[in-house]
Amino acid sequence: MKLFNNNILCSIGLCLASLVLSLAIAEGALRLLKKENVIHDPALLYRMSPGGEIDGNGFRNPRVLPDYDIVAIGDSQTYGNGVLSQEAWPSQLSAISGLKVYNMGMGGYGPVQYRYLLDRALSFGPKFIIWGLYLGNDIFEAYSLPYEEDTTGYWKNLKDTGFAVKLSNLNSFLSG
Repeated sequence: MKLFNNNILCSIGLCLASLVLSLAIAEGALRLLKKENVIHDPALLYRMSPGGEIDGNGFRNPRVLPDYDIVAIGDSQTYGNGVLSQEAWPSQLSAISGLKVYNMGMGGYGPVQYRYLLDRALSFGPKFIIWGLYLGNDIFEAYSLPYEEDTTGYWKNLKDTGFAVKLSNLNSFLSG
Protein backbone atom coordinates (compact mmCIF):
# COMPACT_ATOMS: atom_id res chain seq x y z
CA MET A 1 0.00 0.00 0.00
CA LYS A 2 2.85 2.38 0.86
CA LEU A 3 4.51 1.77 -2.55
CA PHE A 4 1.19 2.57 -4.23
CA ASN A 5 0.91 5.89 -2.34
CA ASN A 6 4.49 6.85 -3.21
CA ASN A 7 3.82 6.09 -6.90
CA ILE A 8 0.74 8.32 -6.85
CA LEU A 9 2.65 11.14 -5.13
CA CYS A 10 5.49 10.83 -7.65
CA SER A 11 3.03 10.90 -10.55
CA ILE A 12 1.25 13.95 -9.19
CA GLY A 13 4.58 15.68 -8.55
CA LEU A 14 5.81 14.94 -12.07
CA CYS A 15 2.56 16.23 -13.58
CA LEU A 16 2.75 19.45 -11.58
CA ALA A 17 6.43 19.95 -12.41
CA SER A 18 5.71 19.35 -16.11
CA LEU A 19 2.87 21.86 -16.03
CA VAL A 20 4.99 24.54 -14.35
CA LEU A 21 7.90 23.94 -16.74
CA SER A 22 5.58 24.09 -19.77
CA LEU A 23 4.05 27.36 -18.59
CA ALA A 24 7.50 28.85 -17.96
CA ILE A 25 8.66 27.85 -21.44
CA ALA A 26 5.49 29.28 -23.00
CA GLU A 27 5.91 32.54 -21.06
CA GLY A 28 9.53 32.82 -22.22
CA ALA A 29 8.59 32.11 -25.83
CA LEU A 30 5.88 34.78 -25.72
CA ARG A 31 8.39 37.29 -24.38
CA LEU A 32 10.83 36.48 -27.19
CA LEU A 33 8.13 36.82 -29.84
CA LYS A 34 6.88 40.13 -28.49
CA LYS A 35 9.34 42.84 -29.52
CA GLU A 36 8.74 45.39 -26.77
CA ASN A 37 11.47 47.26 -24.94
CA VAL A 38 12.18 46.04 -21.44
CA ILE A 39 13.91 48.20 -18.81
CA HIS A 40 15.76 46.74 -15.82
CA ASP A 41 14.12 47.53 -12.49
CA PRO A 42 15.90 46.58 -9.22
CA ALA A 43 12.69 45.65 -7.39
CA LEU A 44 10.45 44.33 -10.17
CA LEU A 45 13.39 42.92 -12.22
CA TYR A 46 11.99 44.53 -15.36
CA ARG A 47 9.25 46.78 -16.64
CA MET A 48 8.25 48.07 -20.05
CA SER A 49 9.70 51.25 -21.48
CA PRO A 50 7.09 53.95 -22.12
CA GLY A 51 5.79 54.45 -25.63
CA GLY A 52 2.94 53.27 -27.82
CA GLU A 53 0.37 51.59 -25.61
CA ILE A 54 2.76 51.56 -22.63
CA ASP A 55 2.22 54.50 -20.24
CA GLY A 56 4.84 56.52 -18.34
CA ASN A 57 4.81 53.99 -15.47
CA GLY A 58 5.61 51.11 -17.81
CA PHE A 59 2.14 49.53 -17.87
CA ARG A 60 -0.36 48.88 -20.65
CA ASN A 61 -2.59 51.94 -20.46
CA PRO A 62 -3.13 54.85 -22.85
CA ARG A 63 -2.03 57.36 -20.19
CA VAL A 64 -1.68 57.80 -16.43
CA LEU A 65 -4.53 59.63 -14.69
CA PRO A 66 -4.28 61.04 -11.16
CA ASP A 67 -6.91 58.63 -9.82
CA TYR A 68 -8.72 55.42 -10.73
CA ASP A 69 -11.79 53.59 -9.48
CA ILE A 70 -10.15 50.16 -9.87
CA VAL A 71 -6.54 49.03 -10.17
CA ALA A 72 -5.85 45.57 -11.62
CA ILE A 73 -2.57 43.92 -10.59
CA GLY A 74 -1.46 40.66 -12.20
CA ASP A 75 0.66 38.81 -14.72
CA SER A 76 0.33 38.14 -18.46
CA GLN A 77 -3.37 37.39 -18.18
CA THR A 78 -4.04 40.81 -16.65
CA TYR A 79 -1.66 42.46 -19.11
CA GLY A 80 -3.55 40.79 -21.94
CA ASN A 81 -0.83 38.86 -23.76
CA GLY A 82 -2.01 37.83 -27.20
CA VAL A 83 -4.87 40.33 -27.41
CA LEU A 84 -5.22 43.99 -28.27
CA SER A 85 -5.02 46.41 -25.35
CA GLN A 86 -8.74 47.13 -25.46
CA GLU A 87 -9.45 43.38 -25.31
CA ALA A 88 -7.52 42.81 -22.06
CA TRP A 89 -9.87 42.15 -19.15
CA PRO A 90 -9.08 45.42 -17.29
CA SER A 91 -10.04 47.40 -20.42
CA GLN A 92 -13.17 45.28 -20.83
CA LEU A 93 -14.09 45.89 -17.18
CA SER A 94 -13.73 49.63 -17.74
CA ALA A 95 -15.87 49.54 -20.88
CA ILE A 96 -18.62 47.48 -19.23
CA SER A 97 -18.70 49.31 -15.89
CA GLY A 98 -17.93 52.86 -17.03
CA LEU A 99 -15.30 53.05 -14.26
CA LYS A 100 -11.69 54.13 -14.64
CA VAL A 101 -9.53 50.97 -14.48
CA TYR A 102 -5.72 51.02 -14.38
CA ASN A 103 -3.94 47.92 -15.69
CA MET A 104 -0.79 47.03 -13.69
CA GLY A 105 -0.39 43.61 -15.29
CA MET A 106 2.95 42.36 -16.60
CA GLY A 107 3.86 38.97 -18.03
CA GLY A 108 6.12 37.05 -15.68
CA TYR A 109 5.23 39.01 -12.55
CA GLY A 110 4.21 37.11 -9.43
CA PRO A 111 3.12 37.71 -5.82
CA VAL A 112 6.36 39.45 -4.81
CA GLN A 113 5.94 42.06 -7.55
CA TYR A 114 2.20 42.31 -6.82
CA ARG A 115 2.93 43.20 -3.21
CA TYR A 116 5.51 45.77 -4.30
CA LEU A 117 3.00 47.33 -6.72
CA LEU A 118 0.31 47.58 -4.04
CA ASP A 119 1.71 50.87 -2.64
CA ARG A 120 1.79 52.37 -6.14
CA ALA A 121 -1.75 51.12 -6.76
CA LEU A 122 -2.99 52.71 -3.52
CA SER A 123 -1.55 56.06 -4.61
CA PHE A 124 -4.31 56.22 -7.26
CA GLY A 125 -6.97 56.19 -4.50
CA PRO A 126 -8.97 53.29 -5.97
CA LYS A 127 -12.20 51.98 -4.49
CA PHE A 128 -11.10 48.46 -5.44
CA ILE A 129 -7.86 46.65 -6.19
CA ILE A 130 -8.18 43.38 -8.08
CA TRP A 131 -5.26 40.98 -7.77
CA GLY A 132 -5.20 38.50 -10.66
CA LEU A 133 -3.57 35.44 -9.08
CA TYR A 134 -2.79 32.62 -11.52
CA LEU A 135 -2.01 29.41 -9.65
CA GLY A 136 -0.37 27.91 -12.73
CA ASN A 137 2.88 29.82 -12.06
CA ASP A 138 2.42 32.55 -9.43
CA ILE A 139 3.25 30.29 -6.49
CA PHE A 140 6.50 29.23 -8.18
CA GLU A 141 7.32 32.87 -8.95
CA ALA A 142 6.85 33.77 -5.27
CA TYR A 143 9.79 31.42 -4.65
CA SER A 144 11.90 32.08 -7.74
CA LEU A 145 12.18 35.87 -7.43
CA PRO A 146 13.85 36.04 -4.01
CA TYR A 147 15.73 32.73 -4.29
CA GLU A 148 16.82 32.56 -7.94
CA GLU A 149 16.26 35.80 -9.87
CA ASP A 150 17.16 38.56 -7.39
CA THR A 151 20.69 39.49 -8.46
CA THR A 152 20.57 42.88 -6.69
CA GLY A 153 19.70 41.54 -3.23
CA TYR A 154 16.59 43.73 -3.15
CA TRP A 155 14.41 40.84 -1.90
CA LYS A 156 16.92 39.15 0.45
CA ASN A 157 14.58 39.84 3.39
CA LEU A 158 12.11 37.34 1.86
CA LYS A 159 14.60 34.48 1.95
CA ASP A 160 14.26 31.92 4.71
CA THR A 161 17.78 30.82 5.62
CA GLY A 162 16.43 27.50 6.95
CA PHE A 163 14.46 26.76 3.80
CA ALA A 164 16.72 23.91 2.63
CA VAL A 165 16.39 22.17 6.01
CA LYS A 166 12.60 22.58 6.00
CA LEU A 167 12.41 21.23 2.43
CA SER A 168 14.53 18.22 3.43
CA ASN A 169 12.29 17.58 6.46
CA LEU A 170 9.18 17.80 4.27
CA ASN A 171 10.70 15.36 1.79
CA SER A 172 11.54 12.94 4.63
CA PHE A 173 8.00 13.24 5.99
CA LEU A 174 6.41 12.59 2.58
CA SER A 175 8.63 9.60 1.84
CA GLY A 176 7.68 8.13 5.21
